[in-house]
Amino acid sequence: MYAENNDHDYFEVTHEENFLKQTKITEITTDECCELEVLTRGQNTSDRWFEERGKRIQSSNYHRICTATEKANLAALALSFQCQK
Repeated sequence: MYAENNDHDYFEVTHEENFLKQTKITEITTDECCELEVLTRGQNTSDRWFEERGKRIQSSNYHRICTATEKANLAALALSFQCQK
């Protein structure tokens, strides 16, 4: 993936940028936001809520990132985010 993004200039945007745009993580319209709010009102009873929640960093995890020291095992920290349900 690194080589594709950095060694080749075939696409207008990187794979990462394309992924973020398609999954509506970094760009979302007001209408899409309102629709998402309606679709996820049930929170933990909504499959869509879990799907959307999985795309974002929760505040407690953001705190863990910001307060990590140089002694922290950053690979294990990143892995812990991937394994969350």
